[in-house]
Amino acid sequence: MSDLFSEDGIVTAHDEVDFNCKSENLCTKYPVFADYYNKRLKNRILDHVNRPLKRQSNPDRLWTNNNCESMNHRFKIATDWKPQILPELLTKIYDITKLHFIDLKRSLYGQGNYELSPLFQKHYTSPHIWGSKTAEEKDKLFKKLLSSKTFTNKMLTSTNGKLTIPNDTSKPIMCSYKAVKVYFEMWGMQTKVEQFGQRSIRDILVLGHKQAFAWIDEWIDMSMEDLRKYETETNEKTNAKVLNQ
Repeated sequence: MSDLFSEDGIVTAHDEVDFNCKSENLCTKYPVFADYYNKRLKNRILDHVNRPLKRQSNPDRLWTNNNCESMNHRFKIATDWKPQILPELLTKIYDITKLHFIDLKRSLYGQGNYELSPLFQKHYTSPHIWGSKTAEEKDKLFKKLLSSKTFTNKMLTSTNGKLTIPNDTSKPIMCSYKAVKVYFEMWGMQTKVEQFGQRSIRDILVLGHKQAFAWIDEWIDMSMEDLRKYETETNEKTNAKVLNQ
């Protein structure tokens, strides 16, 4: 952390040349961390910390959950990186979401881990005025933020009003179905064998989907060409490992 955030760290680099030099030294010092740093952190630190730090006197508001918090990572911590039964998982997701809404409400008066983007600055209230309001008035201000046309025009809400998702038509959404047929035409054993085959394949597919979701931070920013290259490399490594056993 000192290599990043100390007085002589990367965030305090004098210019972009100095920033790149310190970044290279960090990657050389910690090669395991290099790939993640270059793909996920370098540009964010430069854009959201190093450059604004030269223009702003209060650096505490530069690195917030808007830049670095990963909801996926929060889920992993909440579940202790272990599979959960559905009722417990839903309860933990609800608790995490509720906590983030509380923190989001604090952004209305410039506190907490979130901050209002320029499009929503009109909803800002000074801490003094916020503290003088009742709970009902605070809820009303927060609901006004959530009902803002700037926000709602980019969202889709279910008919019962319980689910809201981004309305981003620029990115295609794909739903994938895997049809698996198992035939074992032998009297007395057909049903059991076919059910066993279907159950085994289902377990393999579910495990694969869980692993893909757990490692979403590694591939979410990849292009299709990067994904195909990654698939090929993984396939080659898997075959080499299996054949050597």
